[in-house]
Amino acid sequence: EPCQVCGDIGFVDLIMTCFYCRDVREHTYCAKVHLMSPPDMWLCEVCRSSGRVLHVPSLVDKDTKDLTTDHGASGSKISGESSEKGSSSYTSPIDPEEADDQGPGVTPPSSK
Repeated sequence: EPCQVCGDIGFVDLIMTCFYCRDVREHTYCAKVHLMSPPDMWLCEVCRSSGRVLHVPSLVDKDTKDLTTDHGASGSKISGESSEKGSSSYTSPIDPEEADDQGPGVTPPSSK
């Protein structure tokens, strides 16, 4: 199928299809933001501006690994807070502001 911006087939390997709606097709060089190659997941302007959120497990897994690597080896911010409160285990919920920093699905370790 042709690019919906220029109407031409052009370089077929540079056509991106919207990951969400699967209806919109654009060349990387016809999109508002020019890209060198098509990304694995690209959203058209309509899907991106509608505020639709995608759950991408591989990105969540990557964030979780980064959290473990960055904070786990040198003593995490989470364990510091837990020990400052003097509790032997973490029982209070995560502050929403802190949750944004930690990534989705991260459970604080219990201190021992």
